[in-house]
Amino acid sequence: MSSNGSFAVHLQSLVEFAAELTTQLTGIDRPNGHLESLTEREIRLGAFNEAGSLWENHFLAVAEMRNLVGRAREAIDFAEKITGTVMNAYEQHDDQITSSLSGLGSTVQSVDFRRA
Repeated sequence: MSSNGSFAVHLQSLVEFAAELTTQLTGIDRPNGHLESLTEREIRLGAFNEAGSLWENHFLAVAEMRNLVGRAREAIDFAEKITGTVMNAYEQHDDQITSSLSGLGSTVQSVDFRRA
C-alpha cells in the first residue's frame, strides 16, 4: 500500500497467478479420481476378524481424503474466480485510462501552440 492509501497491482502477475490456479484446479482432479477408484469395490483383506474393520477404516479414510481434496478444490476455485474478477477490473481500468490518454493526446496535437 502506498502512502496515499492506494494499491499498485502488477497486472501480468495477476494473469500468471490466475493461470497457476487454473493449473492447480486441473491437477487436483486427478487424485480425486484415483480416490474414487479405491472404493469402487470392496478390497478383500483376509478371512480374519479384523479384516472387516480394516476395510471400514480404509473406506472412511478414503472418504475423508475425498472430502479434503474437495474442500481444497473449492478453495482454489474460489481464489481463481476472485483473481479473475480483480484482473478483469484492472484490465478495464487500464483500457479506460489508455483511451482517455489517447483522446487527450489527439486534443493536444490539434492545438497550434505557435498561434497561442
